[in-house]
Amino acid sequence: MRFLFPIFLAGAAAVLVPIVLHMARRQTRRQVPFSTLMFLESSPPRFERRQRIEHLALLALRCLVFLLLAAAFARPFLAQPVPALAVGVGERLVVLVDTSASMRRGELWAQAQARARARLGRAGSADRVTVVAFDRRPRTVVGFDEWAQQRPDERVAAALQQLAAQPPGWESTDLGRALMTAAEAIVDDEGDSTSAAARVVLVTDLQEGSRLDALGISDWPARIALEIEALEPGGANASLQALPELVGAEPRGLRVRVTTARGAGAQDLSLQVHWADGGAAVPVALPAGQSRVIDVPPRAGDTPGTLVVEGDGVDFDDRLHVAPPMPVHVNILYLGLDQGADAQQPLFYLRRAFPTTRLRAPAITARRPDATDLGEGKAAQLAVVTAPPGAAALAALRAQLLRGRSVLVVMDGVDAAAAVGALTGTRVSAVEASGDALLTEVNLAHPILAPFADPRFGDFTKIRFWKHRRLDEKRLPGARVLARFDDGAPAWLVVPVEKGTLFVMTSGWQPADSQLALSSKFVPLLHGILEASAGLDSGQAQFFVGDPVTLPAGEEGGERRVRRPDGKTVPLAAGTSVFTETELPGLYTFEDAGTTRTFAVNLDPAESATAPMPPESLERLGLGAPIRTAAAPVAQSREVGFYAGLERDQRLWRWLVVAALAVLLGETWLAARASRRTA
Repeated sequence: MRFLFPIFLAGAAAVLVPIVLHMARRQTRRQVPFSTLMFLESSPPRFERRQRIEHLALLALRCLVFLLLAAAFARPFLAQPVPALAVGVGERLVVLVDTSASMRRGELWAQAQARARARLGRAGSADRVTVVAFDRRPRTVVGFDEWAQQRPDERVAAALQQLAAQPPGWESTDLGRALMTAAEAIVDDEGDSTSAAARVVLVTDLQEGSRLDALGISDWPARIALEIEALEPGGANASLQALPELVGAEPRGLRVRVTTARGAGAQDLSLQVHWADGGAAVPVALPAGQSRVIDVPPRAGDTPGTLVVEGDGVDFDDRLHVAPPMPVHVNILYLGLDQGADAQQPLFYLRRAFPTTRLRAPAITARRPDATDLGEGKAAQLAVVTAPPGAAALAALRAQLLRGRSVLVVMDGVDAAAAVGALTGTRVSAVEASGDALLTEVNLAHPILAPFADPRFGDFTKIRFWKHRRLDEKRLPGARVLARFDDGAPAWLVVPVEKGTLFVMTSGWQPADSQLALSSKFVPLLHGILEASAGLDSGQAQFFVGDPVTLPAGEEGGERRVRRPDGKTVPLAAGTSVFTETELPGLYTFEDAGTTRTFAVNLDPAESATAPMPPESLERLGLGAPIRTAAAPVAQSREVGFYAGLERDQRLWRWLVVAALAVLLGETWLAARASRRTA
């Protein structure tokens, strides 16, 4: 038997504690009643030179507990011979190099290239090697086949040249995804043969802001050893993070969180926060590893700008770009018989469900269902129908669905089924249902009902429905029931039509039909239906590097473009609603038909958590004990990795812990029995 961490065997010296306690114990065996001793001369007590140890069985059990625990921490395993590599078969090696934003600190990138050069230089001529750079996404720099096709004396130089062409960018670190990509690359290259050794060498600053989610949902192959080349950054760090604003019509001053890094080398900092183009500075004194929320002096006219923090030794995350949100104009077409002043009609509650906020400025165009001129409603992001529409309105609704927009049909009677059939191209009929009803079988997995997925908000049983219509959803192609009434009839349905989505409610929300408009579920439900519409601009102005930005789709023939922080202009084709070239932090300007809108792209706050992550974090996720002896010879490193895999598979330490618990139970029972005898 061998031990993976034999240094913990020194804990066996703790067995001296129960031995010393047993030897030092003195107990009077018998008490004899006696009269006064005042007429006797006092004499000092005599102690025996040899102490007699009592309860040898108890002493043995207590010593055994310490020995078992020390052996468990030393991680024992049954040794086996290290398998030799077949002649001409080398090791499969993946070198993972971190190129995230945190690697822009100091000399980290130079250290990473030097570590990669040293590790690639130790690769044998028969080894199969691939180099992968990673940040938010892994990218293959040199593949297994490309490495094998090059001359052995040119491989390292060629790989390092290609790696140098991909310096650290500004994206965050997804370490879990990179590790699983490396393991999958080895498994794919092995095919049906797994006789060769496999190893992943991780060159990274191992900062605690790295995401490890992918490791929690995938199994790491036990035969693949992990070797960590942890880099050592220097200097204190401070960062800025904008706090989310309260959604409302009235603007408020900007509040930011200033955070200092913790860990080795961290220190207390005296900082200054100010706008990059001038203005008064806000002094901030922060201990290491602490954060504070401060109010920043507002800019004139609430214009975009850049905040800067000064006073730390690292500048990669010292700038925070701020763009105020601009209300986005949203058109909503309402086809109904009411004008919005009557509290007993649907439009009254629809107007109050879409107030003007700092992110959106909804405009509701109300028209009668038989109207021929729909005005701005022809280009609405959402159409709400509460009465059977006429021919012109039906044509406009079909055009809405063809553009990918959302249409909501609220059935006020059985005649509304004809409109549903006309929009879906089917023949559908409905009948009035009798009696009150409650909602059951609510599909909280659907995106428009996602806000209610939390058990605290997902109770729909308190909403009463006085009237509803029974509709046969099987006649609607592709229909999906979002909720049913307790009599089995569908309450809410979603039907894909062309590029758009048709939503159907078989009961209205006005007080004559139900309590829906008076419940807390009404507003989130309508906003979820609006969010399902294609080309809807969220109005958001703050993004992280690499995030897609949703923009208005625009009209045909319009010139639309985005100006990046580096001055490059990216033209957008008509109909393009997502901008993805956000790999640089800074202020971006979207231009469309003479109007401009600025949005800010900043570094992910997780990249500013630069304290080193303990390697045990990876071990807890199933990667075994990572090897940190990167400077050791390859053969020795391979042997350590093989033994680490043996220990991980055998897990003898668990049985030692179980044995220690069993011994403790026996010791407790024996001690109780001995105390009763003494009494």
